[in-house]
Amino acid sequence: MTNQRPPYPWFGNLSLKTKLIGIAVITSAITLVAATLILGAYEQQHFNRAIIHHLSRAARFIGTNSVASIDFDYPEEAQKDLAGFASDEHMMYAAIYLSDGEEFARYFRRDLVEVGSKLPIYIRTNVNELLKEALATPPSSTKQTFHFRLLDHAVVLSEPIVSENDTVGAAVLVSDTREKDEQIAQFRRVMVSVMA
Repeated sequence: MTNQRPPYPWFGNLSLKTKLIGIAVITSAITLVAATLILGAYEQQHFNRAIIHHLSRAARFIGTNSVASIDFDYPEEAQKDLAGFASDEHMMYAAIYLSDGEEFARYFRRDLVEVGSKLPIYIRTNVNELLKEALATPPSSTKQTFHFRLLDHAVVLSEPIVSENDTVGAAVLVSDTREKDEQIAQFRRVMVSVMA
């Protein structure tokens, strides 16, 4: 009979009580980490759904209010509607486009106006793509008509503007995700303090 050494000699020297406590601590730590990851993923998913819901309602509201402005070619009135976004610190850009893709009215957040009213190129590219999708969407009151993209630090959403069963334009909104980023950072701090 050969005398085999256990793979973890230090573990064999521990008392049964210490081994059981160690197993309980490790199991609890793994469970806590798993719960934290699941809760974090849920929070992120919940925030994404909430911001998309908020933006789609705002886009639909802007679209409904701008039908007359588009029909009568009165961009000043549409501009007044978009100016209401000044109270939303996360709204970076809002615009109403005509069915030919021409910008009819727009709003830029103050910090973007100060740098020349330009969106970063990766956001502009997504705005253009979603605008095309919105303008190509057939009018329907029975299905979701908005299109969106979740980017690293922004959400872009477009919604067709319909008048008398005709797509006359599109509302495009761009919101930053600072609120989500702040919530995630706070969540991480809480989880680190709980685990410490």
